[in-house]
Amino acid sequence: DSDSTGLRIHVGHMQKPPRNRAWRKLHIAVDADTGQIVASDLTARRTHDCTQVPALLEQIDDPIASVSADGAYDTKAVYEAAQAKGEGRAVRVIIPPGRDAQLSPMPSVALRERNRNIRSIRELGRREWHRSSGYTKRSMVENTVFRYKTIIGRSMRSRTFDGQRVEVQLASKILNTMAQLGMPAATAWSDSRSGEGGSALSAEPCTNAASRLRGRRGDRVVESARAPLTCAAS
Repeated sequence: DSDSTGLRIHVGHMQKPPRNRAWRKLHIAVDADTGQIVASDLTARRTHDCTQVPALLEQIDDPIASVSADGAYDTKAVYEAAQAKGEGRAVRVIIPPGRDAQLSPMPSVALRERNRNIRSIRELGRREWHRSSGYTKRSMVENTVFRYKTIIGRSMRSRTFDGQRVEVQLASKILNTMAQLGMPAATAWSDSRSGEGGSALSAEPCTNAASRLRGRRGDRVVESARAPLTCAAS
């Protein structure tokens, strides 16, 4: 799964940041099964999301089975980059086409996936396609963006572009380590007294080792984990 978000740039010793504060765009790719960040990059804020997909896929060593992203990535270049990463095997590309999207009359192997998505949406409706295609798993990358901004922060500390790129790479490794130490797990429950259940979820208790990680910033010790990694029982 791929997505992007904005990060604010360090403004030095200014007591009041400028109104039109500059920012960078962070692009990440997440393994939908494990929640691990498998690729990341930083670009100027006006960079189109779809142009960074080939560079993100190059950071992944193994062949991929599927790619999902939002409608901003609905371009021929994205479909072709995804198919090339399959290394001879068909790659399922789950990207919602625009509402006025038309079928390609002579599609390449890559664009056959786009035609497939268009036909499925016409037959099932957009909402049902989201569920049946597996597009809803894209929430994993949105959750990762939330974790990044909650744990790492919305601003970068490095002042140079090269330093900022290194900073986001290190931040991605930190989030991956925390995810390995402890992530929420949910199971369906039922009420034995009323006989009702099956539609609600409750979180299983688990030891969130990540919440015990600490990082030192200057002379001040700060917690490295926040609520998204906390496990609770009901």
